[in-house]
Amino acid sequence: MSLNIFLTNDDGYQSPLIIPFIKELEEQKHKVFCCFPEKNWSFSSRIHTVVNVEAKTTELKMGENKTKEIWITNGSPATCGQLGIFHLFKDEKIDLVISGPNSGANYGSFILCSGTIGAAAETACAGLKSISLSFHSYDFGYFRNPQDSTRKKFCNASKISCQVIEKIYKNWPVQEVKYNNIFFNVNVPLDVDPENPSVYYCNPYNDYYGSLLMQVEENSKENSKENSKENSKENSKENSKENSKENQNPNEQKFKKFKLRNDWRVPSENIPYDNDVFALLDDSVSVTVFQPFMKNIKEPIIFKRNEDNSKEKEN
Repeated sequence: MSLNIFLTNDDGYQSPLIIPFIKELEEQKHKVFCCFPEKNWSFSSRIHTVVNVEAKTTELKMGENKTKEIWITNGSPATCGQLGIFHLFKDEKIDLVISGPNSGANYGSFILCSGTIGAAAETACAGLKSISLSFHSYDFGYFRNPQDSTRKKFCNASKISCQVIEKIYKNWPVQEVKYNNIFFNVNVPLDVDPENPSVYYCNPYNDYYGSLLMQVEENSKENSKENSKENSKENSKENSKENSKENQNPNEQKFKKFKLRNDWRVPSENIPYDNDVFALLDDSVSVTVFQPFMKNIKEPIIFKRNEDNSKEKEN
């Protein structure tokens, strides 16, 4: 089976995951067309860039003196999806859209804010078969500063991903309405058994993740040099009258700095067996299916404003 695959992501074109994944796709005789954001768009969901959108080609170094032409854009992942299917590769017969691989799993409530899933949802709504793909690890250092041993895990995860994706594609459910298409979300742990991976076809975990941000302390390395200099001056004068609480201006502007939390942990207690988190805890691949437009009401209930007003007057 040889497919025309459109590949995008939300981590940007410099993600260490895309090269091993593209290599594996092409090794399986698939033709890969790429459009990636030029920067990281994590947690962007299905947001669109609609002003001054630009796209340009660049060469992706594939190793062994080989390069691959890709498109990069200042747009969001969902915008990448739009550009790819309606403009950049409109003359190609795209069989499948893959968004990813993402650095870190997309499970439970995180699904709703994922840029990776946002791109897949966008192309699914346009009627294309779409899959969002994420690699899972408990150590995010694997993704930020990958070593040779980690890169081997990327290759193993890419190989397993291709196997799972091809099986999903071959067994894609028949859709009654073209533009109300489903899409799949796949999580592949880096520690999954490459020889005998287990796959869970399951539900998303119903969870609550709390605050996304953590406050950066004033004396932390995250502050700029200017703030550090100002802080050192203030600390040297902490006993002076000018900096005492009594002499502080109550209307003085306050400043706080935050960053994305780096202590995410997959929930591990009292997890039902039928969901994606349970699969990840079992070092297994999770596959969940979604539909951009859910149909939960069989018969619509219609309220007419005039009738409601007349009833209020009678009462």
